[in-house]
Amino acid sequence: MQVEPIKSFEHIDRIKALLQSNKKLKLLFIMSINNDIEIRDMLNIKIKDLDNYNNLEEIIIKPGNNEIILKLNKEVKDGINDYFNSITAIPDYYLFKSRKGKNYPLSTHAVMNYVKLWCAQVNLEGNFGAASLRKTYKFHYFPE
Repeated sequence: MQVEPIKSFEHIDRIKALLQSNKKLKLLFIMSINNDIEIRDMLNIKIKDLDNYNNLEEIIIKPGNNEIILKLNKEVKDGINDYFNSITAIPDYYLFKSRKGKNYPLSTHAVMNYVKLWCAQVNLEGNFGAASLRKTYKFHYFPE
């Protein structure tokens, strides 16, 4: 079954408010809905990949064999700042580090579960998962 984008700006804002106390997950949500990047590539970004992000509008990152362009609008930069101010940033660590092990990224399965939970908590009905984040970007930036 295919997942759906989050179409309502009201629901997007409610999810952001819900994530206010968890800077890592809020950044994941904000970066994902503001970029056309598959979740597996997003999860492979390391802290060192965002070096000098404040002075740039986009960064080219090569997680694994792919080359991705990460757009850095004001909302994304603010999210990065909030997150970096809440952690001890170790350059070789994954940006979206899992609690399991020393330095492993979140899994796509974990992100799927988070997205389903967030959507349920804001009373959003439908089929949502990790790919909903990228689909949300496409829905809002490339309307048919």
